[in-house]
Amino acid sequence: MAKYVAAVNGTTLKVHAQGKAMTVRMHGVATPDVNDPQPDLQRLGRESQIYLAESLRNQWVYVEFPNGEPKADANGVIEAYIYVNRGAVATFLNEKLVTEGLAIVNRRVTTPYNEKLLAAEETARASSRGMWGAFASGTGKEIAAGSQRQTYIGELQPSRNSYVSRWVSSYGGRY
Repeated sequence: MAKYVAAVNGTTLKVHAQGKAMTVRMHGVATPDVNDPQPDLQRLGRESQIYLAESLRNQWVYVEFPNGEPKADANGVIEAYIYVNRGAVATFLNEKLVTEGLAIVNRRVTTPYNEKLLAAEETARASSRGMWGAFASGTGKEIAAGSQRQTYIGELQPSRNSYVSRWVSSYGGRY
């Protein structure tokens, strides 16, 4: 168990566990950089970050490491699967982010959860959520609160949002 501290970006969290600070990144999923020069990608990255911050405020999370124990990369970031308890039910946050259309499956890596994550991505696409839908109101904060399920980033068609399409394709998607 770890105490959530902050959302660094759409897939990376700062947590405290066993008396030490850790930076963990959700393994198997990707969101655009919050500082991307393209406004649509920057907005999607920020909305994902806001969603995490709102979903995890004052929460404890369960952190599962792909290799069984934390192993930091050169930047000190540890890959992980993140779970948060909602009452008696644990929510797989990596999957939830994809289901809401706030992240995509990172096809550059293989995980034991690939099938589950790909199904979540298809659910988001079929429901026109997040990056998969037409522009409408709705923010990461509202989606996290459950008060809004509309989409906000734009249809994923090269003629309407080529930066988002290229970004998704860079992670191995064929859309």
